[in-house]
Amino acid sequence: MKRAASSKSDNKPYTGILAQPMPKWTILTGPTGEELAALIDEKFRALFAHYKIEPAGAMEGGPETAPSWANLAFHLARDHVPGFRGAPRRRGKPAMRKDDDVTLVLHVELLKRRDGLSIRKAIKEITAQNIVQGTEQTLHQRYKIAKENFVMLSHLFDNIATAKGNDALVHVMEESLSGDNKDTFLSPD
Repeated sequence: MKRAASSKSDNKPYTGILAQPMPKWTILTGPTGEELAALIDEKFRALFAHYKIEPAGAMEGGPETAPSWANLAFHLARDHVPGFRGAPRRRGKPAMRKDDDVTLVLHVELLKRRDGLSIRKAIKEITAQNIVQGTEQTLHQRYKIAKENFVMLSHLFDNIATAKGNDALVHVMEESLSGDNKDTFLSPD
């Protein structure tokens, strides 16, 4: 006997009467109308039980008939119709924010504001000076992801540059990024 497809939501395969196909009948061996109705009724009761839906409300009429059948229809659609499932999980390891992402973003901001470099050229300079580990391509991808997390910081820098002037902002950024080691590529020539 062949097992039917498993339920995606429960990861439980159909068992018992739900795993058995309908019998093959001929005109001579066909069931009576009552026998066929009883078999279908039994299979529906088993299907309701499979999804942990009370079959009595659906099978015996009453106020629970429509909600019970709608609930069963939803479970079946979710398990067997791709349009009712959630988006597929993306492959690969999820990207994680690295500790030095803030360093990368701050250095790019400084080079953009002080030297007028594009993001790509700033990252090339950061890579050449080995300020943040990684290839240009890797750092560029990390910057694109990290800058979304630091949008408020960029707005803060814009506000400071407007209030105090770009030179004052650049000076503060240079001081904070260079620390005690004043002789870095970040120091003005």
